[in-house]
Amino acid sequence: MILWDKRTYSVNLHGGRGDILTDPLHGFIQHFAVIPGSKDTIWSMKITDAEDDVIYERVDHEGRLDDKEGLPVGKDTQQKIRVEFFDTTKNETFKMLIKVRETQ
Repeated sequence: MILWDKRTYSVNLHGGRGDILTDPLHGFIQHFAVIPGSKDTIWSMKITDAEDDVIYERVDHEGRLDDKEGLPVGKDTQQKIRVEFFDTTKNETFKMLIKVRETQ
């Protein structure tokens, strides 16, 4: 059986930085979206897993990001991931959308 889950998060950046610790996830991120408050905001981010390994990174991206390449998360159990934003050109609210496909 395949289960889908959609989660949304937001973070207010200060000093060009901010981070989000997600709920526990397990499966495959099918769609990952980052929506800054302004279309012309330039930002960088990295996602680390429970072992602090970088599993995704984007540098100097402008505006909204929609990534549908897919990203496996969690090993044999659910794990939280940390999303760190840095080097942003504006201190504003960033929204994040994650659609996860879980197999059971």
